[in-house]
Amino acid sequence: MTFQELETSFHQQMQPKGSAEVAVFRQFVNAVWNLRLLSDQERRLNELAARELIPLNLAKIQNDLTQTRRRLNLAENAFCRCLNRLTRLRDDRLRRSAARAISPESLARLRTPIHIM
Repeated sequence: MTFQELETSFHQQMQPKGSAEVAVFRQFVNAVWNLRLLSDQERRLNELAARELIPLNLAKIQNDLTQTRRRLNLAENAFCRCLNRLTRLRDDRLRRSAARAISPESLARLRTPIHIM
């Protein structure tokens, strides 16, 4: 799957609206893409380490694997932050939209105190 296909797929699913949602959505897609790339790199390094017989090469591979895992952890954190922000922005937008859909009469009834006898 290409980056564009990934972005299109998520865009259809999440349907971001407004500049704030679109900006966070782009960060989210970048984080997902980075997670995929780094996960693939980690898998390849693990396979390479399992086959390596020369200690010096193995030390280099282990170092690369440590760096990749650190970057993978940062990408996971970015993914979670973006997903949380995007969810909050969308929920706020939906709440505002629902509040606008309430008629003034319904809103007045909601604000009228109920008298209990």
